[in-house]
Amino acid sequence: MAGMLSDGRDRPDRRLVLAMGSAVLLSACSKGDELKTGRFRDEVVAIVRDEYPDWPVILDPADPATFKVDAFRIYVGNLHTVVDGMEPGRRRAEITKFLGVVDAQRRKKAAPNGAQDHTFEQARSRLRIQIVPTDYLAKGLDVVHRKLSDELVIVYALDEPDSYGTLTTKEFDRWSVTASTVESTAISNLEEASRTIEPKVRTGRGGGFVTVSSGDSYDGARLLLPDFLGRIRKDLGPSLVMMVPRRDFLIGWTPDYGGRRDLYAEAKSEFGRGPYPRSRELFLASPEGVRPLSSEERSAYE
Repeated sequence: MAGMLSDGRDRPDRRLVLAMGSAVLLSACSKGDELKTGRFRDEVVAIVRDEYPDWPVILDPADPATFKVDAFRIYVGNLHTVVDGMEPGRRRAEITKFLGVVDAQRRKKAAPNGAQDHTFEQARSRLRIQIVPTDYLAKGLDVVHRKLSDELVIVYALDEPDSYGTLTTKEFDRWSVTASTVESTAISNLEEASRTIEPKVRTGRGGGFVTVSSGDSYDGARLLLPDFLGRIRKDLGPSLVMMVPRRDFLIGWTPDYGGRRDLYAEAKSEFGRGPYPRSRELFLASPEGVRPLSSEERSAYE
């Protein structure tokens, strides 16, 4: 996030945001070219053919950022963001690591009994609330979800040691439980997992701000955790304006914070840095719940 400091030497809050939400600065042209032409997908597939020659790879000419293996449609855009700019040896190692996670998921799905969550009770402890962009649904994934905003939907993760899957409608139907039971369980589990996560709170300039960037894949989803937000409110007050620019970065500030416009500009730029972008939308998080800001409320940042 270099370059965000160019005019911020007298703004300690800006430096703190940089330190707390560090990310890889992308080359937009490189990212766009490699993904749009399919060059990066072809690079990944070439490694697949070396490491997993038995995988039945299917390429879709209409979608150069994905390929299929069995029932898995694998999107390589986020992977490209991670490896872009790495030297060749490290780049290949990261791609191979990613493919190892995919292979573990394939093996799990192929297991005759095991590893499959046939009942809600078997899966209960692994459920986590998660936030994804609406275009996640455009990949043809039949997942249980509900709308959070114009750009984001809520899904339910099934946590794994190195990754997570998302709850499908087929799995949900097999469980024979209500959607509210799934959501309350997913929230409760992430609340429990968040007890050791320390939000970074800073006060001053008439208010304050907070960032959360633990790197556990659920930082953005903590927007939906009442108890976790309650810990932040003890320092910053009842209402917070919040944003989820990336999966692994949550930021918020008090409505009266003097640096809110600058902070919003920094948060918007974070959307284009690093993997797993989410949204530039703003939300109001209060004791009554979480909702997108109205157009009138957003005008304060224009």
